[in-house]
Amino acid sequence: GSGNYAGVAIPYIWPGELYVRDYRIRRDNPEYENGRPKQKYMAPPGRGNFLYLPVGIEVAWLTDTALPIVMTEGEFKAIALMRAAGSGLGESAERPRFYPVALSGAWNWRGVVGKTSNEDGVRVDEKGPIPDLGRIAWKDRTVTIIFDRDADSNESVGAARWQLARELQTRGAIVKLFSW
Repeated sequence: GSGNYAGVAIPYIWPGELYVRDYRIRRDNPEYENGRPKQKYMAPPGRGNFLYLPVGIEVAWLTDTALPIVMTEGEFKAIALMRAAGSGLGESAERPRFYPVALSGAWNWRGVVGKTSNEDGVRVDEKGPIPDLGRIAWKDRTVTIIFDRDADSNESVGAARWQLARELQTRGAIVKLFSW
């Protein structure tokens, strides 16, 4: 495009992997439409949705169901939560109180997961829970979903939170919802 794409590049790195899976950009100067920023955060066109896990999460934590997870919207919130999870534990702590997992948006735990044919035989996108959800052990793990403040007032965000909770429960998680 012809816009100003200066900003912060947010790398998506899965624990234990030695490469950046992809980036999202938080633009410093997005265009405005009706008084609101337009495309403040951007990902490469056509890329599917990923979970964001901050740097510092160890591979073993993905399967350690005794370690709770806090799910939130936004990479920067996940980074702040990562710092809070270890705050005051001291240098000898082997792990934090919990670890954060972020979605790039309330509904971004879902996405295109394949192709299928509709009743007319036309190839269409098949949508469902993103594959990254299958890379974390959920059974008997406590998961607290902390979405943005509008989760109680925005019907779509509230529905996304509720359906995510149901999806994680079907995977065996013990889900708690946090309201501001």
